[in-house]
Amino acid sequence: MNKLIPATILMCVANLSYATDLQVRVAEIVGYGIFDTTSTTSAAGFTSTSIARDSVKGVRFVEYTNDIPARLGVNFGIQYIINSTPKGKPIRLTSVVKFPEPGLQRPKGGLLYAESRHLGI
Repeated sequence: MNKLIPATILMCVANLSYATDLQVRVAEIVGYGIFDTTSTTSAAGFTSTSIARDSVKGVRFVEYTNDIPARLGVNFGIQYIINSTPKGKPIRLTSVVKFPEPGLQRPKGGLLYAESRHLGI
């Protein structure tokens, strides 16, 4: 029987001082769940504050869900829209994924993660 990990997904728009004339009107999560990709590249490994993450291309959502099967090879992600002015201006975005108790453990043991944070532009 597959174990399911319900993922609580949060998103924060941070450091808006990056562009002083930038105005974020809406930051909205429009989808989250299991997806397929045409290309996956490892972007970062485990650190003291974050889990490993990948950079992906050709994303196709398979199922919108917050129940993620705890199996190797299952991809999950967040799809969001940010409405800001001026259009196309870069912003700093912090994505936060929270894991239910007892947290997510590194594959070889050790650290438990209650959440993963990633800052991007």
